[in-house]
Amino acid sequence: MLQTQEPTAAPGGTGGGPEVEALHFHRCAWCRSAAERSRTLCRVCGSSEMDEERSEGSGAISWTTRVVRTQDLVHRIRQTCFVALDEGFTVPATVEAQAIEPLPTGTRVRLAGLGPDEKAAVFVPA
Repeated sequence: MLQTQEPTAAPGGTGGGPEVEALHFHRCAWCRSAAERSRTLCRVCGSSEMDEERSEGSGAISWTTRVVRTQDLVHRIRQTCFVALDEGFTVPATVEAQAIEPLPTGTRVRLAGLGPDEKAAVFVPA
């Protein structure tokens, strides 16, 4: 369901930071709208000419579906939500944070990676 990933240096880093996996998406060659990589036709103009691009991995929480809290005294939460990326498309995601309350809609997040058994990208607060 998610785009294929390849390890790369952290966005904006010098290559010496931790490696994160990159999200890839399609951008229409005609109208330049962004779409998930699984789409073969542009939603806006119907073109089949789609260019693959790499996402920077930053966006904002658009809406939350589920919140799981840990039983430890660490106060970690794990939110299942959708993240609207800066490139213009939305992906299913899991947001992990050290907080007592769930992160509100509109909170800025950045890509942290994709676990081996995860079906959604993992983000952390920016």
